[in-house]
Amino acid sequence: MPEVDSGQAPIHTATLLWLLLLVILWAANAVGVMILFFFCGAVVFENFDIHAVKLDAWLSLAFQSLAISVFSFMSWQYLIVRHNSASISVFFFATPLFGMLLGILLLKEAFDLGLIIACTLVGFGIYIVNRK
Repeated sequence: MPEVDSGQAPIHTATLLWLLLLVILWAANAVGVMILFFFCGAVVFENFDIHAVKLDAWLSLAFQSLAISVFSFMSWQYLIVRHNSASISVFFFATPLFGMLLGILLLKEAFDLGLIIACTLVGFGIYIVNRK
């Protein structure tokens, strides 16, 4: 199978094609199909050992997909019932902020100057879009 030299390790062309397909599916918001293709691609094209994945990686994945996504979706549904969808659509960009905040509060992750600046910029962007 053809390989691409990335300077560090060869990357199989099939892996790059699977990555491209995943990006396209992600952009189309077909998350369930994307996950299915990801695991099928990993089984077919890579040496996939599910037992090699450590518990903290599974817990991180579960936290990201359940806690953050569910919290963001529930908040979105709460707001969409009570407010104009055009005025609150920009709050969808706050999902990473919720994830970061929950990571800081629950996982004791570091909160440095770069994150403060990023939070400020996102908040300022939300303010600019919603001001009248």
